[in-house]
Amino acid sequence: MSLESSGSTAGVNTWYLAAFILDGLVSPRDVLRSRPSLDVVRGWTRDDPVGDADVNPPLNSAGLIQDHESIGAARFGETLFMGTWQRDPRISVVLGNLGVGFVVVGAPGEWDAAFERRVSPLAQEAISEFCFEVSEWLPVESKSARPVGLLPGAILLWWHRVVFTQTDSRALEVVVDDGFTRASVPGNVQLEPGASPEATGTVRGLLIATEDWLMADTTNRLLTEHLAGMDYALQDGDWRAIATFMEAGGELVREAQFLKLYMDERNRYLATSRRVVWRKARESWGLDAEVNEIDARASAIHMQLQEAAQLVQQRRDRSRNLILFAIGLFTAIQSLLVIYDFSVNDDTSVSATERVAGALTALVAGLLLLFGLSLWRRRL
Repeated sequence: MSLESSGSTAGVNTWYLAAFILDGLVSPRDVLRSRPSLDVVRGWTRDDPVGDADVNPPLNSAGLIQDHESIGAARFGETLFMGTWQRDPRISVVLGNLGVGFVVVGAPGEWDAAFERRVSPLAQEAISEFCFEVSEWLPVESKSARPVGLLPGAILLWWHRVVFTQTDSRALEVVVDDGFTRASVPGNVQLEPGASPEATGTVRGLLIATEDWLMADTTNRLLTEHLAGMDYALQDGDWRAIATFMEAGGELVREAQFLKLYMDERNRYLATSRRVVWRKARESWGLDAEVNEIDARASAIHMQLQEAAQLVQQRRDRSRNLILFAIGLFTAIQSLLVIYDFSVNDDTSVSATERVAGALTALVAGLLLLFGLSLWRRRL
């Protein structure tokens, strides 16, 4: 990953990470089923060979693997795109599997609030341009606009600052907090591409943790909105709305469960610096509680679906009983008419006109009965 960073006499560099999410709902099911190809994004130069960074890890001078990641990890944790904006100043982007990314700006020295304010409009411009160019590669199912109530897409959500210092230690030392990370990395503090796997691993570990948080937040908001809407529909007895919520709820629960499975499987493959940073961020940001809420709310929706299914079955039973009652009553009326007809069969004083009038009266009474029962059925 290329960064605008010329080093500093104090041995400190800061990477400013502008978090964003694509303007669409990206399903992990779609990612694994038909992984989009982002080999070329107009206006951006790709920095990493497709798949090589994960499947063929770099070797050190002794021939040992520096930053190992298995092929399984390449499938779940590989970034979709890492590249550089073809404009000045030099800005990089890293985009994860689920549409969460960072626009990265590097600068020498400690965190500078004035520099961050100056670069914010430029970062927003880069995010907007990148999201627009990437949108055509999204799966068709992911191109729908983000629902109201979710964090907006294609805008700068927040800054996370990573302050890198050089250390003589051979191990990565990281402290992650809200909005800030301080990392002491061995080796070249210039942080040129490939010079420090620990530095690149730190950013990708933060990206995975940010992806976890944003996807858990999105899923929990959708689940909560569905829970509230379904509850209102059940209270109002709006059967059309209940049917719609039942269909959408089943799909939402399946997506939530699959997201949880995807996150667990991907995180299981994390290794070396990425895993260290991801664990630190998960603990600092309270990610465990946020992710566990997915299971809790999905279970609540599952219980709602069971309750709705029981109510629908009860409504069907009442409707069936009404229909059977109507059929029985109509049959009884017809039977009375037949008995009457036979009883006056030999009575010449009863004319054909009177008999037809009696039959029509029975028919109209039966039709009125059926109409009344249909109106009653709609109220159930």
